Amino acid sequence: MPVIRVSFLKGRSRQQKAEAAEALTAALVDHFGSKPEDVTVVFDEKAREDWAIAGKLLSQE
Repeated sequence: MPVIRVSFLKGRSRQQKAEAAEALTAALVDHFGSKPEDVTVVFDEKAREDWAIAGKLLSQE
C-alpha cells in the first residue's frame, strides 16, 4: 500500500489538495501499477513559524 506524504506551507485550498491527491494517485497507478484504492495521500501543512531553511524560520523572512 503506497503512502505519499506531501509537506507544504498552509494556504492551499481544499480544491487544490483534492486535485493534487487525484494527480498523485494517478501517477502511482500509471508508473507503479498500484490500485487507486491502495494509494494513500497525506497532506502535512505547516505554519511559516514551523518551517526553517538554512537555519532561519520562514516567518523571519
